[in-house]
Amino acid sequence: MNKNHQVEQYSRLVLKDSILTDFVARLPGVDHVGMPRSESEYYGASGLIASKLGMAEVPRTKASWSHGWKYQPIDHVAELGDYRDRETNYLVARSEHRDVLLKEGFQNAHVVGMPFVYAPELEQTRKISKSLLVCPGHVGNFTVAAWDTFSKSYAALINDLRDEFETVAVCLSASCVETGNWIDAFEAIGVPWIMGASIYDRNALPRMKQIFSSFDYLTSNTIGSHLVYAAHCGCRVSIYGWQDLYSEELLKDEPYSKKYPEIMRKTLAFMQESLLRKRYPNLFVHHPKEATVQQNWAANQLGAHYRRDAEGMADLFGWSTSLVKRIQHRQYQSVCSVPSEYVKEVGLEYRSLIRKLVRSFQKKKFERFLVEQSSGFVELWGKPFKYTNSEGLVRALTSLKHLKLLPGSVLQGDSIIVDASADDGLFMICFKHRWPNRRFIAVERGKNAHAALRENCRTFEIEDALIYNGILSAHQGAQEFQASAADCSGRQQLAVCIDLSSFVLKETISLLRLKLNPFEEEMLNYLKGYFKGVEALWVEWEYLDGGELSLFEVYKSLVEMGFEVMSNFAREHVDGLLEAQLNCQKSFTLIARRSKEPHFFV
Repeated sequence: MNKNHQVEQYSRLVLKDSILTDFVARLPGVDHVGMPRSESEYYGASGLIASKLGMAEVPRTKASWSHGWKYQPIDHVAELGDYRDRETNYLVARSEHRDVLLKEGFQNAHVVGMPFVYAPELEQTRKISKSLLVCPGHVGNFTVAAWDTFSKSYAALINDLRDEFETVAVCLSASCVETGNWIDAFEAIGVPWIMGASIYDRNALPRMKQIFSSFDYLTSNTIGSHLVYAAHCGCRVSIYGWQDLYSEELLKDEPYSKKYPEIMRKTLAFMQESLLRKRYPNLFVHHPKEATVQQNWAANQLGAHYRRDAEGMADLFGWSTSLVKRIQHRQYQSVCSVPSEYVKEVGLEYRSLIRKLVRSFQKKKFERFLVEQSSGFVELWGKPFKYTNSEGLVRALTSLKHLKLLPGSVLQGDSIIVDASADDGLFMICFKHRWPNRRFIAVERGKNAHAALRENCRTFEIEDALIYNGILSAHQGAQEFQASAADCSGRQQLAVCIDLSSFVLKETISLLRLKLNPFEEEMLNYLKGYFKGVEALWVEWEYLDGGELSLFEVYKSLVEMGFEVMSNFAREHVDGLLEAQLNCQKSFTLIARRSKEPHFFV
């Protein structure tokens, strides 16, 4: 199975519904962290605590934090997890689970509530009017379920309800999206799906909280954690159209089932509709609209009233006070430092950069670092700079050598700098360092990069910048964009549209930075309307297969609009050879400044 779950995150049918398009565009991004080192890291749980404490990284935890709703009676420790070391701290949701641990000699058992109750509060979330979210059952990452018959039958049942709701969508686990479970059946009846949780996603719990908080009703064909999570968010949850999805044959390859087959059989015996109806009568309804709000019940199931503060959780994780302080943002010393030459307008060769980075990363192999597309921190001017993609970091550092091409005279007077492709904020920080009195507007469409951008602005005390998560466009709502070349999956992403005129007005733009690729012809045409008021342009080109725009067309457009392009290509040599030279570039940086007269190509 793909342990990074680099899969599509929404159905193409989402684009046919403006409400769902806008909703998906505003969801937290999926931030893959690779294989969790312990149960406490599943779905980014321990990362929520580190974030609350302002820690720059998530240390390995010494505790095991039970995840998943335990809807069946628990009689033995093995039903909670593969717990052996009696010296370890075991964190559970409810007091009866702690009692089971204590009874079997596990003295370090603590009731803290489930990880879901630690998801941060939402700033602004309103429910989609008259909406139904469908959450079919799913299996783990080691099981492939042949559920074609189940999916067609269940989709037909949901189809009969569609006229009674204004918005209907399906939420699928990352493993179901990867295997294709449920997708064809629901798309065949015109119901779109969105991806929910991945065990490898740092943002899984906040993402699920926002999804569940946005729908009026949720229904499912089986029992599972999604019911209690959604109920805790105020969603009216139900089981409608029960299906016996799970069997001993289906679950035989799950590692836990192999190790504890008797527990698997006990769980399956309890997962009978008749038994569950007796235990949870309020979940079973004749129609999803009959479901009621059950927040108090959900809070008890999740152990919400046992929730600890971040400091208390850090102590249970085995994070010492000194460790927490040492890796908080203000004190954090990252293992890699950005070579000072890159932020002093003195460009280095790419190979020299790699040599420096290899030395900085010490034992880490730089090639492996790039392949994994790791996120993390590097030290910049003595402070931790957060990056979301190592390959993107290298490209940004090598592009910064062009900073010396920007003449100081261009950036004088009362004007603003607009970073239309702000990434993690490296350029804005460097620009602010050089021009501290300038006002900045930063726009970044990637959700994870935008989160890093905001964090970096706080770290580097850039308090007066206007920061937006979206894509520059005159359109309303949301718009798709092609992922970068670093994302080899070719997935499309959604971003909220932002019109530059809404906050630039008639002010002079001293510098406009943007990233373009062959899919960005519409972006280029949109920004051309602002070029007359721009003194200098910083354009970064990244080649992607399949788009219509070429680097030569970008170069040609700049020159025709009266810009002098600062590069090794002279305007008088614009011919077939230059076009070939430009269009063979996989990545390239064009620096352009206002010229006296436009030049027109024949």
